[in-house]
Amino acid sequence: MEMDGVINMIFAILFLIILLLLAFIMPKSKLLFIIEILFNIIIIGGYNGVGDLDNYMYKYKNDIVTDAIFERLFDITANFFKNAGVSFEMFHLILSIIAICMMGFVIYKLSNKPALTVALFTGFSTFEYALQMKSMCAAAIILLAIYYFYKKIYQKKCSLKNRLIYVLLILLATGFHFMSLFFITFLFIDSINIEKIKKIVIPLAIITTIFSQNIVTILSNYIENLSFYAGMNRGLLATLCFCLWQVVSLVIVRRIMLSNIKKDASDDITRFDNFVYNGSWILLLILPFYSITSGINRLLKVWSAFFYIQASNIKQKKNTISLNLLLMIAYSFGSFVVCYCILQNNNSYNVILDIMQNNMFFGGVFK
Repeated sequence: MEMDGVINMIFAILFLIILLLLAFIMPKSKLLFIIEILFNIIIIGGYNGVGDLDNYMYKYKNDIVTDAIFERLFDITANFFKNAGVSFEMFHLILSIIAICMMGFVIYKLSNKPALTVALFTGFSTFEYALQMKSMCAAAIILLAIYYFYKKIYQKKCSLKNRLIYVLLILLATGFHFMSLFFITFLFIDSINIEKIKKIVIPLAIITTIFSQNIVTILSNYIENLSFYAGMNRGLLATLCFCLWQVVSLVIVRRIMLSNIKKDASDDITRFDNFVYNGSWILLLILPFYSITSGINRLLKVWSAFFYIQASNIKQKKNTISLNLLLMIAYSFGSFVVCYCILQNNNSYNVILDIMQNNMFFGGVFK
């Protein structure tokens, strides 16, 4: 990578550090929360580089609608805006505003320190949404669906209607990205205790590790979008890195939960801790598929909003810093460095460099 690219990446990392520091100092600030949401909209909605947008732009200009069951809703939405005379750049910005505001809404409703949560979430999850419009839209709907699930279904006597609404929201998300279908599995969180979840997840993870390629090949006959991944191999080192990184998040979530139990936390905090811990176990089912594509970590990026909310809600004594919160901050920052500065870095392309240099709001400031 050229020296200019290194400088731009350093700038991005320094900006993230400043964002985290401000959020740490003013975690409950509504003004900082709004600034962070606007920052994400500018970074994501203002992106006009190459990345995956070339493909989106080509389909947009040529009114292409997929025949596949999944992701068809995105194409229909794109055609609607195209026929209304909206430029692709404006379409991208409008979707970004809607999606980021939806994510912000969920965080604001669940987090006691929304500014800190958004800062942590930005470090790991949102940068890539500048390039991945479908993932961004799906993530926003999934966050809303899981929020609904937690409020209306988890550990509550609920009607079949509430469960159907959750399923419909997930199916709506599949209209933007097929991976959203995975979150149907969260229905088991409410009906199976954690020990049974462990007994189910561990054997399933082992089985899918052995037969992951076969599973993808078989499912690609029914899910057209999966055919792209059939036969792919990520490599042992990258697979282990992604798997270890996800397991680390589960360890931190468990530490926070046990710490809150010792502090005799309120019923609401205990309930949310259990929810995040159980959900993090369900997410382990994706580990075997890292051997095929690192793209599977998009599911973890969506779910990360909830363990960042859990970390942000840690009660701290005045003038003290919780070790668990520091661990989660380190995890968020480490995720940024690992995902965007190391594993995605090569001589020809770097996602952060691309985003910083190609933005209609920045102009040529970072070129």
